[in-house]
Amino acid sequence: MRVPSRLPRELTVGRDSFRVSEGLGLGVTGGRLRSPDLHTPFWGIRSSSNPSTIDSLCEAYSHRMPERAFFCHQTAAQLLGCPLPLRLSAQLPLHLGVSAGDAPVRAQKIISHRLNVGTSEIRLLRGHRIVTPARLWCQLASELSLEELVAAGDYLVARRARLCSVVDLRRTFDSFKRLRGAEMVRAALDLISDRSESPQESKLRVAFACAGFPAPEVNENVFDEKGVFVARPDLRFEKFRVCVEYEGDGHRVSQSQWRHDVTRTRRLEALGWRVFRATGADSADQFSLLVTQLAHVLRERGWRGPDEVQRKKYQLLLALGRQNSRSWYS
Repeated sequence: MRVPSRLPRELTVGRDSFRVSEGLGLGVTGGRLRSPDLHTPFWGIRSSSNPSTIDSLCEAYSHRMPERAFFCHQTAAQLLGCPLPLRLSAQLPLHLGVSAGDAPVRAQKIISHRLNVGTSEIRLLRGHRIVTPARLWCQLASELSLEELVAAGDYLVARRARLCSVVDLRRTFDSFKRLRGAEMVRAALDLISDRSESPQESKLRVAFACAGFPAPEVNENVFDEKGVFVARPDLRFEKFRVCVEYEGDGHRVSQSQWRHDVTRTRRLEALGWRVFRATGADSADQFSLLVTQLAHVLRERGWRGPDEVQRKKYQLLLALGRQNSRSWYS
């Protein structure tokens, strides 16, 4: 089998992809550009390897991407590492935005959006032009359920790698004259926490809001009577000495983690705390059994019952968000 000729260094050093016109300009023949060792992720683009990540796909398309365009919606969310539901996890087509007065980008494997976005709402991320995290979050409002929107907001404002603040989210939301999913955004803004550390913690807080529970503290330390650190529960209702931990499979398969969890639970219970441990099985049933048991214990410890106005508000928005997300992306 004939070995393809080597490509010019200008097309291979420090890069994985290039424009066909660029190759032709450097003397590469059309036949060489059609060789099976080169991939065609987009029309007019060749790549030495098959782009398999969102970064590599965006890098490949950047060679023919108009200067006026930028990545938005779920493409920008994927570039930022923002948690998205499975239905929005496909890397293609890419979502490109242009200003409202510009012509949309028309190309295969591209969805184009005309948006009222100013230059201050565009930033560079690893060489990619994307909308700001706050603007992105508002864009996602029409595509996510309430619990998914809270999880995305928690990720963007998280202290460990803050991409924006809750103030940024509110300010950007207030700048919209009209926004599909506005009621969802208002509710989510009241639930977002910069101390949340996982999407499951976020979904637990939404479930508690839908039950009319008081707002739990998020990842706050618990100390014993001597001021010695005991634990940092995912969620806690300090007034009632009740806390909730979400445990993924890592807590089950790691023997050292399991032993640590047991010891921590015993220490908390010795201080009068009631510990609830939520798992993926609870999530599959939308935490309904956990919420019922938790409500019973909270009442035993002095809670006077659900905030009915809050409960009905969040239950309605949660049901609406799930219904909409199924109909838009089923």
